[in-house]
Amino acid sequence: MEKELMLVGATAVEDKLQKGVPQCIDKLAQAGLKIWVLTGDKMETAINIGFASNLLRQGMKQISISTSTTDFLDRHLNKSIKENILLQMTNASQMLKLEKDPHAAFSLIIDGKALSYALEDDTKHQFLNIAVDCASVICCRVSPKQKALVTRLVKEGTGKTTLAIGDGANDVGMIQEADIGVGISGVEGMQAVMASDFAIAQFRYLERLLVVHGHWCYRRVAQMICYFFYKNIEFGLTLFYFEAYTGFSGQSVYDDWYMILFNVILTSLPVISLGVFEQDVSSEVCLQFPALYQQGPKNLFFDWSRIIWWMVNGL
Repeated sequence: MEKELMLVGATAVEDKLQKGVPQCIDKLAQAGLKIWVLTGDKMETAINIGFASNLLRQGMKQISISTSTTDFLDRHLNKSIKENILLQMTNASQMLKLEKDPHAAFSLIIDGKALSYALEDDTKHQFLNIAVDCASVICCRVSPKQKALVTRLVKEGTGKTTLAIGDGANDVGMIQEADIGVGISGVEGMQAVMASDFAIAQFRYLERLLVVHGHWCYRRVAQMICYFFYKNIEFGLTLFYFEAYTGFSGQSVYDDWYMILFNVILTSLPVISLGVFEQDVSSEVCLQFPALYQQGPKNLFFDWSRIIWWMVNGL
């Protein structure tokens, strides 16, 4: 064999993260979002990306579910492979249950072959329970169909609102399956953008889209709906009070022009001003304290007590 050679040069393909991705994922995690990575990269690459993007951290306990069998064995030992996957999932469940440290964080890493067995009808709920208990989930070597199946499983199994973000044609199924689809327009083409609800230029813009505008939008919509309850009760009961005063003679308390302008002015102008200008806190505060985003998922400003109070106020 050759030895004592001089290295003249080397070549490599660079595949690095976009600017601001680690900081964005860290902010979203602080906001209380559970982040899953569904990628076609091999397991070693996916783990390196996880550490580079702050999805995996030092000290986090990793649960790996994988199969290293060949295609030949897959065809002839199908049952034993599935039993092996079931055994790994059972061991993972036991590990999560026996963990006594309440602050311990787990990460689940599963490859595409193992995922094909985990997504079967008799095992998918066990897989979902393991994944939900982990702080982060990385699915590697997954096909576009598996991305859509995992998204559907999370959406239907947990009942939570799911958001899928991707930049390529292989993410279209996942984006369409999720409740909210976000496409990144870039070098991968425009297929993901065409199938999405929102289009952004870089991943880091997702931070401001959710943490800032998501928080503001929830407050605005919650106040607007409560305001409509108030306005309609106030308008309708005023007419009823006056009818009782006049002995239900049918006489109107309002002129016709006033009744026409009431809904036009009091339905449009406050709603427009509320939707444009209402900001309980500034964008800088939203970014500094991402946990404010949890007001939306916990529904703190649109519960029955608040709705009833607005109705009593209108009364």
